[in-house]
Amino acid sequence: GVDIRIGEKLASVEHGFSHFSMTLHVFGSTFVSGQPETLRCQAWKWLHASELRGLPFPRAHWPGLEKIAQAPK
Repeated sequence: GVDIRIGEKLASVEHGFSHFSMTLHVFGSTFVSGQPETLRCQAWKWLHASELRGLPFPRAHWPGLEKIAQAPK
């Protein structure tokens, strides 16, 4: 696994669905040490925050992803 340092809160994004609502809390983080493992996925890849826009995330995640892309490096 990996160790990270949790940074400042970047955003809270509320999204309503037909039968429920959810709030996504977005935090900055910094890699500290370790190696990612493929426990419940076939592969992993490090991405720069600006590369997240091109991935097929659900619409509810878009505002949080935008905050990540705009966060200071």
